[in-house]
Amino acid sequence: MIRVLLVEDNAAHARLVHEMLKEKNTRQFEYRRVDTLGAALRLLYDQHFDVVLLDLALPDAFGPEAVVRIRKAAPSVPIVVLSGLREERLSLEAARLGAQEYLVKGEEDAEQLLRAIKDSIERGRLTLGPGARERPATLDPSKAPSHRPSAPGPGSLPTGPTQQRPLSDLLLIEDNSSDARLMTEVLRENGVRTVLNVARDGEEAMMFLRRQGRFANSPKPAMIVLDLNLPRKDGREVLAEIKQDPDLRRIPVVVLTTSGAEQDIAKSYDLHANCYIVKPIGLDAFAQVVRSIQDFWLTVTALPPVEVPAAEAPHRH
Repeated sequence: MIRVLLVEDNAAHARLVHEMLKEKNTRQFEYRRVDTLGAALRLLYDQHFDVVLLDLALPDAFGPEAVVRIRKAAPSVPIVVLSGLREERLSLEAARLGAQEYLVKGEEDAEQLLRAIKDSIERGRLTLGPGARERPATLDPSKAPSHRPSAPGPGSLPTGPTQQRPLSDLLLIEDNSSDARLMTEVLRENGVRTVLNVARDGEEAMMFLRRQGRFANSPKPAMIVLDLNLPRKDGREVLAEIKQDPDLRRIPVVVLTTSGAEQDIAKSYDLHANCYIVKPIGLDAFAQVVRSIQDFWLTVTALPPVEVPAAEAPHRH
């Protein structure tokens, strides 16, 4: 049984793929479809798939960036790109970033799709290696960040051995649960005295920062790590709102994103981002970036003072 994850927001093309798989042998495939990259990343973290069929024009991701994020979330799962564009440059870029096959929508038939799936799995065994996706499983699930930001209780504080700096609340605005879990793991391993709160989209992040609705008792973070490509509200909009808000604008914002485009870098600094870092490919490289953020922003830098509500003070002693 081959477990297939189709990441496709076009319902008509999704039905076509389903029919092509059914035509070849429905009992040979276990098929699952999602319509956003964020949903795919969450599934890949929790479940095993033998191959990902990936559209490059999704509501929350466009172009080769999707390949980068799938590869980071599932290093050993082969990727077959399904693109509406017949561009050699795009196919080469997808291959460079970790895709095993590239098919043009509307030009593939059942035989080609089946061959691409089988070839990608075989090529993946040779180039990706077995067991690479097992790394996230080393995390203790009880200590992983929740999917929604929340003010931590006294039993959940990941304190380290050093008492030289006060406990800091950090807000990570990131829809990739694998990146959030890896950041939590690295901070915990290095004994950094932080509480990492995670918001999975831009609107949730602003509700957390403004203490609205269910986040009325949320802590004010000492620092924010922000992805630009977010669902519901784009990271650029979030950055602009933070820096225009008198109560939030002093909070340092580190942009950590897959985009290395000059216009994104310039725009972020125009909006008063404090730092811009391009996410590297690979778990070890990403972990090193997190350590660099920790070493500079949480060890060397003097962060702006954070007003702590009186009701929260006992939790900080």
